[in-house]
Amino acid sequence: DPDRTATYLRLNFFTPGQTASKDIAPATSKLIEQHGHNSMFIKEMLYRSRESQRLTAAHRMIQELRKRFRQHAAKAAEEADLIPQEKLVKMRDQRIPRMADLTMRPFISGKKTTGTLEAHTNGLRFTSKKHEIVDIMYGNIKHSLFQPCENEVMVLIHFYLKNPVLVGRKKSQNVQFLTEVVDASVALDSARRSMYDPDELDEEQRERQLRKKLNEMYLIEFHFLVDSCFRRRFKEFCKKMERVAKHHRFHLEYHESTKISSQNISQIRFDIPYRDLGFHGVPNREMVLIQPTVRCLVNLTETPFFLVELDRVPNQSGQF
Repeated sequence: DPDRTATYLRLNFFTPGQTASKDIAPATSKLIEQHGHNSMFIKEMLYRSRESQRLTAAHRMIQELRKRFRQHAAKAAEEADLIPQEKLVKMRDQRIPRMADLTMRPFISGKKTTGTLEAHTNGLRFTSKKHEIVDIMYGNIKHSLFQPCENEVMVLIHFYLKNPVLVGRKKSQNVQFLTEVVDASVALDSARRSMYDPDELDEEQRERQLRKKLNEMYLIEFHFLVDSCFRRRFKEFCKKMERVAKHHRFHLEYHESTKISSQNISQIRFDIPYRDLGFHGVPNREMVLIQPTVRCLVNLTETPFFLVELDRVPNQSGQF
């Protein structure tokens, strides 16, 4: 039978009367709704060929086109309500404040994004090691926070934006740059032992307990030694940002100060979370430490980030 050796390719189309699928494009759904009562629609088409390679290649090309169309539609939907940002003006006549080997969150691509952060005339530019670029304008920053590595494994600066920016393929209103102080626990003895030797089980148990104790002591001492180094590095960068932005009429401040009356100056002040006043809560899906700042309640260590302005927090007593 020649039909048994033939290859078939069937194409199913969206038609009126069908249950709306999540894969249907908004434009297609609108056309069906508009012309469904007075037009004829083709429900399916069937192709037959005795050369299977041709239909296989056609099927692969159709799937690739559908994938590209969905990516294009998703990107267009993400960028539909994005507010255009001004272009970054690079500094050329003086030394650029720069911090290298920073991790950016959210990630631009892959499992981790590392690169260099630079402060320019009217904004910041992050360039990843893959040469991916994200620009943050000073005028688009609503809250800027600096969190030292006190009882934390990272030191970071965090920006909450007035309008979201596109990071990779998704919009984000929170952008964070950090340096991890401790990646993992410290191994004090890398020698291997046989797990089948009964004479060494007790000794291994004692060594394991001692290793755990020494690790804890080492990590405490390590935090004490490197905290000042990393914190100084980030503070210096924040102060350099302040000088650059202030020179170009963008006012950045590390500490609280008097207000500036000029409406043309964008004020950006670095807040530091008060860890002593922190409390545990579940803003998303897991228990985290929520810390207050001068203007916000934040958790900047775990993702997704949590930031809520104090003006929006119900306070019946009128005091914080």
